[in-house]
Order: sequence, then structure tokens, then C-alpha cells
Amino acid sequence: MAHIVGTPTLFRVLAAGVALSGIALRLVGLGRSAWLDEAWVANSVDALTWSGMFYYDAWLQTSPPLFLVLERATVGVVGLSVVALRLMPLAAGLAAMALMLPLSRRLLAPRFALLAWSLLVLSPMAIEYSKTVKQYSMELAATTLVLWGLLRYAEQPTLRRFRWLTALVAVSLMAAYPIVFFVPSVMASVLFSRRGAGADTRRALVLGAVSAVTLLAVYLVFALPNSSPVLDSFWFDGSRSLGQRLWHASYAMVGLLPIPDPIHRQQTLVSTALAAVLGLGVWLGVVRYRHGRREWLHWQVLCGVPILIAIVAHGAGVYPISGRTSLFLLPAFLILTALCLQLVAHAALRLGPRRMLDRVLTVAVVSAVVLFAGNWVRRPVAALTAPVEDIASAMAFLRANVGDRDFVWVHASSAEGFKLYQAIEPWPVASAGFGRTGWPCCPRGAVVARGTGDAVKVRFDLERGLPATFTGRVWLLYTTRPEHWRFVGLDESKVMETVFLERKCQQGVAPTFLNIGVSVFDC
Repeated sequence: MAHIVGTPTLFRVLAAGVALSGIALRLVGLGRSAWLDEAWVANSVDALTWSGMFYYDAWLQTSPPLFLVLERATVGVVGLSVVALRLMPLAAGLAAMALMLPLSRRLLAPRFALLAWSLLVLSPMAIEYSKTVKQYSMELAATTLVLWGLLRYAEQPTLRRFRWLTALVAVSLMAAYPIVFFVPSVMASVLFSRRGAGADTRRALVLGAVSAVTLLAVYLVFALPNSSPVLDSFWFDGSRSLGQRLWHASYAMVGLLPIPDPIHRQQTLVSTALAAVLGLGVWLGVVRYRHGRREWLHWQVLCGVPILIAIVAHGAGVYPISGRTSLFLLPAFLILTALCLQLVAHAALRLGPRRMLDRVLTVAVVSAVVLFAGNWVRRPVAALTAPVEDIASAMAFLRANVGDRDFVWVHASSAEGFKLYQAIEPWPVASAGFGRTGWPCCPRGAVVARGTGDAVKVRFDLERGLPATFTGRVWLLYTTRPEHWRFVGLDESKVMETVFLERKCQQGVAPTFLNIGVSVFDC
């Protein structure tokens, strides 16, 4: 790719600062309390058998098999702890950082390489899921790895590199299901990569066949047994029109960027500017292509096609696009946007005084990187270390205060967290019961639908687990996340408390925890 004159020393200093910031942000809060989504994945990893991990009894297993295998191997070596469970997502996040740097430098001019790389390193979603026991950090790393393998093959399309690329795609499909969206781009790149030798149909078909067989095997063995209409109804919002769904999926890319909230809220302005840059950049790529410069349009298409497929899949209700589920698209989105920006910058430099415009461009890029980093510096450390749910502190409190004859009633919203911290640090709770109402998505074998909370069912569930004739102290454990109760349609913790007050139980005082509630009653 062509390079614009820059200031290498300044860029190296900025890159070093961004790298240190990215690493630090991924390490801060690594030991914070796990929350519901992490807890059930952790419990499946800690299952007694491999079958129990891949087909977890309590929950529909949506994590890819290779992710689970690596998690189980890590826990087997280090031991069960929240930090141990997060080591693999952390390694995947750091790997994505490391791979994105040479990928950007090979495809882009120094300024735009720094910009694209900084956006990935400082992405709030990338940072968050580098220290979360979920597969999204691995999806990010898998995409970056596939793009890197694709670049290496495009530079030198030898049989050896083709084999490596095919292996990378196959392994990535076992670690990150959404890599399937990149298979058409990879096949097209292989098909047209051997210049002067015609289309390489055989290699493209071999890669497609290997990808199809791998995906089919993974789907039949792992995904299909864990599928349910509940998942579709949870992710697919039928109240939105097709246009609204497509818009939501398109703007989700912007939500991955480390831009200040006031700018992010200007959706019309941001989307218009982004569309203008992408449109003009692709047009300039076509112009360059006609003049014999293939690489610009080549990579614009390779990075753009998976994004378009994912957006259409979301609109059709096939794949859900949200912040975390779109994280795998971030490297392609950044390369595409940076390529378009670079082409626009090249064109602008030809229209005016090159030296002055070149300096303005450098100042703009440096200012943008500083703005992204500053967006993190302004955040207090407490905000970076705060958990989604502080089930760890709630469990420590119960461990210290629950008596031998006490009863603990665990709401379905906190059951997985209770089980996890019991496995990490067991304590001999005399008796405990688990609620069967107010589930989040998506337990195995339970009917879950948005807005179906029912106070009568909550009361019946409590009566089943704890008859009205019970005497003694009762502890309640439940989530207080507002979004959870909005999904259920009813704050069941209030119903449970009302039941015990109606039984003439005396409510005691318990401390409050972040998004976790503990109540105590003497009956």
C-alpha cells in the first residue's frame, strides 16, 4: 500500500502508550465478581464430564467447543477461580491486539495503521470481553487471525500458505461460530489471488469444502443439541421493522468504537459522515482498480462482505447483532474504514498544498488517538473494577452469617452464581432451595419468554420449596439488575418479600450489594 509521509518517532511513542493502556485496561478488574452469564459458562466448564460441559444440564450451551476445551484445560492446570476462568479470554484479547498491529501496518499507511489499531485496542467492548468468561474475545482474535492468514496468502499464494489458511479457518470455526461470515471472502480471495495464473478454482473449492464439513460437524454435534426456539425469540425483536433491524445492526459497529458518549449519541451525524467516507472511499477504490491498483478494492470487498452478510442475517432474524455479538466484525470494520479514509486523504492531498495538508492530517490522527485514550483516562478506577453483579461479596456475607439451621432460597437469577462460588469456596450451608421462576435466557428445558412474570407462579414456587409451616431464619438471594426484571416483566424479589411478610415473618437488615439483593426473615 502507498504511504503518506509521517512522523515515525511520534507514532511509535503513541503506539507504545496505546499498547500499555490496552494491556492495563484488560488487567484492571480481572478478579472482579463473576455475573450470571459468566457463572453458567464457568459451571459448565467445571462439569464432571466432557458431555456435561458441551451439553450443560442447566443451560443451553451457546459457547463454541474449542473455547470450552481451552477453558477447561486452563482450569485443569491453574485450578478453579474467577481469575483462572478469565485467563483464556484475556489471552485471546491480547492476541487480537498483537495480530492487529502487523495486519494494520501491512495494509495501511503509518498514520491510518495507528488509528485502526488504537481503535481496536481501546474499544470498550474488546476490553470488557477480554476479562469476561464468554467467547466474544476469542471471536475477535479468530477474525484477526483469519485476516492475517488471508493477507499472508495474498502476498505469496503458495501451497504451504494455502494449507495454513485452510487450517486457520477450520480451527476458527470451532472456536468462533461467526467466522462462517468470512468464508465467502476467504474463498474469493483464494480464487483470484494467483495473478497471471487465472482463477484458482480448485483451492477455493477445497477451502469451501473443508469449511462446510467443519461447520456441519460443529453444528450437528454441538450447536443443534443446544438450540431452542427460546433462543430465537430472545434475540429476535419482532416488534421492529426490517429497516429498523438493519439500521440497528449497521450502527452497532459504531458502538464498538472508543468515542465519547456525546458523539456516539449523534447517530444521524455520525452515520452520515461514516457513510460519506465509506462511499467515497469505495468509489476511489474502484477508480484505482481501473488503473491497475487492485489491492485497495480487493481488501475493501474482503472486509466489507462479511459485515454486509452479518447485517442482512440480523435483519432476517438468523444472527443477532448486539455489542458483544458484533465484536468479531471489529477488525474488518476498522480495516475497511481506515482504507477508505486513506484513499480520501490521498485524494485530498492532491487538491491543495501537500505539506500543509499533510501536517493537518497528522495532527488530526494524533488528536483522535489522544481523544480515544483520554476517554478512558477520565473514567474512575472504581468504574473499571465494578462487576456487573457482585455475587462474590453476597456469597461471602452469607457464608459468614447463615446459621446451621437457616434456609437459603436462591432465585433462578442467581442460581448459577451461587453454584459457582460454592464450587470455588465450598461452605456447609444446611439447606438451600432454588427458585424455578423468573429465569433469564436461556435455561435448558424451561419455557422463557419476555414479559411473562406471574406473581401467582412465584408464590406457588415458594410454597413448593418452603411451606408456610416453616419456622426459622430464611435468606433470599436474587438479582437486582433492572434489565433482568424488565425482561421478566415483574420484580419477583418484591413478590417473595411480600409472601414472607404475609406469613408474619420479621424482616431483618442485610447489606446491599451491586446488582445483587440479600433479604433475611425470621419466621
